[in-house]
Formats: sequence, C-alpha cells, structure tokens
Amino acid sequence: MLNFIPKIKDQTDLQIVSITVNPETDSVEVLKKFRNQYKIVQNNWVFLTGSKKTIYDLARNQFGADIKLISGKDNLNDFVHTENVYLIDKKNYLRGIYRAKGSGDLERLKIELNTLKEEDKKSAITSFNID
Repeated sequence: MLNFIPKIKDQTDLQIVSITVNPETDSVEVLKKFRNQYKIVQNNWVFLTGSKKTIYDLARNQFGADIKLISGKDNLNDFVHTENVYLIDKKNYLRGIYRAKGSGDLERLKIELNTLKEEDKKSAITSFNID
C-alpha cells in the first residue's frame, strides 16, 4: 500500500483515511510516530483513532467487518481485522474492498479510482439548476 500512495498523493479530490483498531494502544502520538516512521507526508492521508465502540460500530456497520460473518459467533468486542482498503465514494457508498497486499487488488483499485474520477466529471457536466 505504501508503494501505491505516492502515485495518488497529488489527487486533491481523494482522501485516504486509516483508522486504528487498537485505540487503547494507538494514541494520537503513536499514530504520528507511525506516519513519521513510514515518511507519510501526503496531506490527503489522515490517521484516526477514537473510542473502541465508535471504531467497531463503524467497522461493522459501514464496512461489514464483522467477526460473526466468519466465525458464526457474536462477539461485540471483536471484528475482522484486515489490511483491506475500502473505496467509498462521495455519497458514502462502499464501491469496493481491496486487499492491500499481494493480490493485485491495488491495480484493480487504480482502475476503480479512475472510474470514479470519470463519473465525477460526467456528473459535474450534467448537473445544472433550472430556475
């Protein structure tokens, strides 16, 4: 994933959000150190932390990262921790889930990003108001 980011760093209409799944240990300071360690300088890439409940609710309800789907057990204190990349459009629709390592999914993500960009161009051209 880190090799992919420099190619999209100048995309002002793209926001990259990394959310910790360990808010007890991943404080703001820890996330800053991670950002510095990996020389992440892009302004459009932010790292977020928060309450465990908020993060887990978001992971389950927005991204479908629910341990129950895999294990059959309902454990409110756990969910599927992956290195997936979720593509969410400007209308908050989940457009795709991509593996960040080894599967070629990042190439597919590039294609989808270009598709979204083209869709945005078309909607900007066709959107107008009639008074």
